[in-house]
Amino acid sequence: MRTGLQLYDAYVNDSDSIGWHCRTQKAVNLTDYMEGEGKDVTLPTLDVDDFIGKSFTTGPDGRLYQLPNQQFANLYWYRKDWFDRPDLPVSNADGTPKWRVAPSPHGPHWQVGMKLGYQDAGSWTLLKGTPAKRMKAAWLYAQFTSSK
Repeated sequence: MRTGLQLYDAYVNDSDSIGWHCRTQKAVNLTDYMEGEGKDVTLPTLDVDDFIGKSFTTGPDGRLYQLPNQQFANLYWYRKDWFDRPDLPVSNADGTPKWRVAPSPHGPHWQVGMKLGYQDAGSWTLLKGTPAKRMKAAWLYAQFTSSK
């Protein structure tokens, strides 16, 4: 993407890249593509609203820039004794480890509507500059791998 070379017709990258895609305008706006140039290869059964990660791949302009494909939530484990008293043993009295699941961040600055925890979705991304026939083939493949 940064080189300007057309190395791939489409690729899956983290939905964390949504800000980059919106700012650089190098990724295809899929909302417009599905209604325009790609309408003839957009599956009538594609239910974009059914995708869990849709909110992660929609830009601030309300347009979809990536098609979610692999939803995953990150779960962080930590050693409770490292945050309490570092001199404690590494296991409980019964021998089980003192590992805990980290709670979702919900600090004093959190407001209703803000994201809780960390989730991501590996998402199909099409880049501007891809020849039309190859982009249509890539879009069909992305839908095929993400279909119900």
